[in-house]
Amino acid sequence: MVETKEVPQSVIRTALRQGENSFWSLSEDSFAMTPVMTGPYKSLDLVGQMPGRERTIYKSLRTESFSILGVSSRSEIAKLIDNPEDSNHKRAAVRKRKAKVSKSAYERFANQYGMDGAEGDTISAINRIGEEANAVISYLKNGFLGSQATEAETTNEIQHANNPVDLILTLFNHRKFNTQARFEAERKLWIMHMIASIHMQERAGHSSEKLREFDEFLNQYVWREGEKVGASQKSYIWSKHDSSTYESTQVEVLGEKEGIEKKRTLNHDELLTPVMRRTFVHKGREIPVYMTTRDKNIVQKVIKMLRKDSENPEVAIEDDLGFMGVFDTVRDADAFQEKLQEAMTDAKLHPALRDITDTLSGEAYTNGSDGSSTKVKMRKFFLNFPDKKIEIILHTNKTFIDYYNQYR
Repeated sequence: MVETKEVPQSVIRTALRQGENSFWSLSEDSFAMTPVMTGPYKSLDLVGQMPGRERTIYKSLRTESFSILGVSSRSEIAKLIDNPEDSNHKRAAVRKRKAKVSKSAYERFANQYGMDGAEGDTISAINRIGEEANAVISYLKNGFLGSQATEAETTNEIQHANNPVDLILTLFNHRKFNTQARFEAERKLWIMHMIASIHMQERAGHSSEKLREFDEFLNQYVWREGEKVGASQKSYIWSKHDSSTYESTQVEVLGEKEGIEKKRTLNHDELLTPVMRRTFVHKGREIPVYMTTRDKNIVQKVIKMLRKDSENPEVAIEDDLGFMGVFDTVRDADAFQEKLQEAMTDAKLHPALRDITDTLSGEAYTNGSDGSSTKVKMRKFFLNFPDKKIEIILHTNKTFIDYYNQYR
């Protein structure tokens, strides 16, 4: 059973045709553009009457589109749009002009977001970004909107279009595309830009290098002394679940041999989850922990930007480095937290934990983030590691099993 999440309005506005995120609605004359939210402003002649912020955004988007297309006026855009009623010779000329503009647009897009490589490589990378944008729309539709999901459907032609020029020309082609399809093109372009900015920020932040540095810190200061890098014991978490809520009613850690044996006799209401456990020592006690890297994919990062109602990619990756620890008891989680702070002191780092949320005791989870479940049980805090904020999430075996089988 998957919990229905509270849907933040910023996410709904993106998936549906509502608010500033859906800025383009094209009129039926002369490829003119009118922002959806301007109400009485029915033609470009009235652009000057728009409120200042809307007028500024409108002009910025228009200039951006003209720049990518390599034109200076709306009339020139018609020369890039294929019209089935034209002669074959004229249509061939249009395709030739469009191919030239597309090559230039791919180059501009790649330069804007610091994408290095040969022309074919950057085109492939931008096409992948288009597919990632499709995945974001699909997630919005299936993961958030419930009964409103059909309103977020994407037209096949838009779903298959990853060339920025094709998408921009769709905005102006009222003869072929209706208003909804033109909105979908604008939505996809906007999300593609968000994804490209996140990838650029990730490259600049060297996330993989920071991850390696934190692994080295754990190996040197946290894990049991003398333990080889990567040393771990394969175990299984066996769990029995309520048939209606799917919450775990029994949880037990099994060794490798016991787990393999248990696989043969699992009932329909039981699960067996493999884990690799390491050991740390605190106040003379050897304590096992399943420690894993928390990896956010690009869809999750875009959703976070939408939740925060921000186009700043730093918002998406501020906590992209994360680790999760799973313990037998809350006492063991407490011990790990103390061990972590002691290790930071030994490494001459400031041992501060920030933004602490603790619901392992059973209180409701209230992190203030739009769209997050209020039923999650876990402990979460941030370490200010050199040049990077690292998210740490602590679970017991039971809260881990419940979270990953009910709330993901």
